[in-house]
Amino acid sequence: MALCTVDGGLLEVNDALASLLGREGAELRGRSLLDFTLPAAVPAAQEVCERLGDSRTLSRHESVLVRVDGTEILVLVTASWVDEELSGGAHLVMHIEDITERKTYESELVHQALHDQLTGLASRGLFMQRLSQVAAAGRRGQELSVLYLDLDHFKQVNDLRGHAAGDGVLVAFAARLRDNVRPADTVARLGGDEFAVLCESGGAANARRIAERLVRATREVFALPVGDLWLSVSAGVIVSDRTPASAETMLAAADAAMYRAKAAGRDRYVIDSAWMLNSRRFTASPAAADSG
Repeated sequence: MALCTVDGGLLEVNDALASLLGREGAELRGRSLLDFTLPAAVPAAQEVCERLGDSRTLSRHESVLVRVDGTEILVLVTASWVDEELSGGAHLVMHIEDITERKTYESELVHQALHDQLTGLASRGLFMQRLSQVAAAGRRGQELSVLYLDLDHFKQVNDLRGHAAGDGVLVAFAARLRDNVRPADTVARLGGDEFAVLCESGGAANARRIAERLVRATREVFALPVGDLWLSVSAGVIVSDRTPASAETMLAAADAAMYRAKAAGRDRYVIDSAWMLNSRRFTASPAAADSG
């Protein structure tokens, strides 16, 4: 808690605030709370103080304080205006709550909601959110490509070697995906053994290079505790030619191209252009789906 002047000067502070900042109470009096605020957070805090002076009502805002040892503390600051006629002089009463642990927990929950728990890749929801954003930009002339990948005969791994081995393959394959795309590309596990990559630039040439690298990388042995496994991947690639298309349509087109790769013998990729989006219905082949 702190009692402050209307311009933020600290008149009185309790021991809890002094302890939070790692300082003595006497060291804080006469200073401003802004003196102990992360510089990047100062403008927002100043704006809140100005609004409070105009409205003279209760105000809450999140900020970042800095301890004497340099540790940053996320805080929720609640400030109340006390009128002059009520107290002999207008002032502010501030309550500062350490919310670092809560915000860290919230960030972890958000990350868990947006990422696959097994592989750490983006979830289907996050991938579709990003694809929708980039597809909208594509309508303004930005190139993009979507790769849809499915491990060939993956069901046999689970049936013959067990689900632990299957999980090991998925984790290892996710690592190979990361290693063979660019840092700016978005890689996601859509579910099961289905993965997707969003390339926001580079066009057909870049998409082809990445697809070729991923097909080759998947052929390398998967060394697992249960023994060595050899797998392959089928990939479908859709390349935007600046034709307006929704995220759902582009992913369905890449999915359909992937099933054509399976039908052609697996262990390969099929690449299409977005001009085909409005001329095809994108439905998976039941036979391809059953065979993996």
